[in-house]
Amino acid sequence: MKHLLTCLLFFVGLSVFGEEEVVLPHYLLVAPEGMDEAPVERVQTWMASNLHYEVRLLRLPAWEGEIAEEQSEALKDLPTEDVIATVVMAETLDEGKHAVLIPDRSLGFIHVPLLYEEASETHLRRLDRQAIRIVGFSLGVPPQPMPFCALAPYNTVEELDRIGRGFSPPAMAQYRSQLVKKGFPLSPDAEKYLPDVQVRMPGRVTNDE
Repeated sequence: MKHLLTCLLFFVGLSVFGEEEVVLPHYLLVAPEGMDEAPVERVQTWMASNLHYEVRLLRLPAWEGEIAEEQSEALKDLPTEDVIATVVMAETLDEGKHAVLIPDRSLGFIHVPLLYEEASETHLRRLDRQAIRIVGFSLGVPPQPMPFCALAPYNTVEELDRIGRGFSPPAMAQYRSQLVKKGFPLSPDAEKYLPDVQVRMPGRVTNDE
């Protein structure tokens, strides 16, 4: 009996140590050290609950650069290992845009002061939308025709305030598809909540911000 138990424990040990642990990727959220906690915490929480992956926060001293390209260069040493995409909450973007993508780095900047003037739900939701837009477009999910999707085109702040804050069901399916296409292992929540279906877009949608 003792010999049998020893053999069983040996084979169980082989089974446990023989399995490779899957390291899940994550998102990176970057914010300057001087930025208020409320908008930063809000964006981190919203990204995690809608994207179904861990969102790691990195607070940095204020960095140089006025436009997105200059700031991207100043932040060239950001962590990239196992990072799906990076969202940067910037204190300035001289392009005058709500957000700017750096596609070749899967990185995007949110112009926080342009969208967030006070700690109101309306202003916080503007940041929610931009974070989801940066991730979706960085991964190659196209603009969506549904106005209740965060990836819907808009032209004014008023229109931004009317569109959705998260992915619509078709965008969720495309988000999952792009994760798989780019070789990112699905998290348990992504596997559970993101529909595994093929989506055919009804036509070309432009994204005019």
